[in-house]
Amino acid sequence: MEIRYKEKPLNYKRTIQRICIAAICGAVFAIVALLVLFCFRSQIRKMLGAREENRIVFETEATGQEALEEDWNSEERVDMGQNSKYAEAFYEKAFEANNFLVGINEVSAEGYGGKKTYTEYACGIIMYQSKKELLILSTPNAIRGTNIVQITFFNGQTVSGEVLRTDQETGISVVSVQKKVLDKDTKKSVTVAKFGKSSTLHRGEYTAAIGNPLKEHRSIVVGQYTAVGGKTRLTDREYTLLETNIVGRRHTAGFLLDANTNVIGIISHREDEEGEAYTVKALGISDLSWLLDALCNNRELPFMGVQISTVSEETSRAYDIPSGAYVEYVYLRSPAVDAGIQRGDILVSMGKREIRSAKQFTEALMELSPRDSVKVQIMRYTNGAYKRVSAEVIISERLERN
Repeated sequence: MEIRYKEKPLNYKRTIQRICIAAICGAVFAIVALLVLFCFRSQIRKMLGAREENRIVFETEATGQEALEEDWNSEERVDMGQNSKYAEAFYEKAFEANNFLVGINEVSAEGYGGKKTYTEYACGIIMYQSKKELLILSTPNAIRGTNIVQITFFNGQTVSGEVLRTDQETGISVVSVQKKVLDKDTKKSVTVAKFGKSSTLHRGEYTAAIGNPLKEHRSIVVGQYTAVGGKTRLTDREYTLLETNIVGRRHTAGFLLDANTNVIGIISHREDEEGEAYTVKALGISDLSWLLDALCNNRELPFMGVQISTVSEETSRAYDIPSGAYVEYVYLRSPAVDAGIQRGDILVSMGKREIRSAKQFTEALMELSPRDSVKVQIMRYTNGAYKRVSAEVIISERLERN
């Protein structure tokens, strides 16, 4: 006996109903997931190490003296040191910076009688604001190991600020102030500083030092650049050093401005300088953009552990050595020393990037992240000639956090 099975006809109506139900359930699930992510976005971003606002991007403004005198030619600019009228106009223009300049008074728990505050103000500038907070950039070594500081604004209001991060090498810190603690007058007068391009400066141009260059808070001194091509070398980086003829006081701090009141440099001095008076020097702001980005956006800074300088094409031809980033020093317990990099080596490539200067080395390093492994090509002097050597470097993190 043959048994046959009769196929059941397809119920199109029920199939369409099931598809619609599945689609509705999927849409409801997606909406619920989005709502959960939206409601807990702050906590999620905090766990990931990001700030509540969008990533902060630092933009630079055009710099130069045309803001005051657009029709001056280059010959007239040579004699600007004799032009007291121009210097006075520059001073008046620099006075506008007071609205983004703040005093920083560090609070210490040490001392007889409990907490005390230091009487000599350090200073900072307001470099970013969101709906909820202000971010303040401090001068070097303004904050030494504390998490809470007192911030004094232009109108005299003083509030507490939280130290977010500090770069232990330059001494620069970023402080957060919640806008809800500010009064109406302060909120109204707050101005965010703009950054200029220190890489376009020329010797002889005017600048204004603001902050406390004379050991007096909010003092302003106008002068000129005596050198704009100097270098100061720290770990993995080479900074432009701006030198002026402004005579300041030892252990004071502040910022250099251009004629458009853009911040051009952060005044820096050596701890071992002797005497009470010294000529003001500053780190060029263009070379610090990557550091500000890392401090404000909670990014890890890659660390290799070398001190470098540029072997230019001219030096290469004159002394018959390869051009690149010359290793002047290798730090102990660093990825560089672990990889076998030595003093006197010349770094010529990192990964797929060719290196012909200290700046290109820094740019290549900043594209990496801690725990990345990168192949570095080195020219090493061996037996009377330079030979190419390869090294595998595992990048680590340099920046210390508060």
